[in-house]
Amino acid sequence: MPAAAAVAAAPPQASATAGAEQEAADEAALRQFDLDVRFGPCKGISRMDRWDRAVKLGLNPPPEVQQLVQKHGLNSLFNKDLFCEEKPF
Repeated sequence: MPAAAAVAAAPPQASATAGAEQEAADEAALRQFDLDVRFGPCKGISRMDRWDRAVKLGLNPPPEVQQLVQKHGLNSLFNKDLFCEEKPF
């Protein structure tokens, strides 16, 4: 394999690592939201539902939570609470 081809093959692995690191950072930020008692209990309620409830109560939840959940999808594990048994982490 030519050297140029070997170099061209490297970015997908680096990209996958960067993607995994970003997902870990996103999950860490969402866990912080789960653990913030100002927004009420988190067990048994999706992060988006909890975020919506906090907005309705005038609690000003971090907009990043809504953005992260929407980025990953409402049906993803990123919308599940910290104590969800489905979580692989």
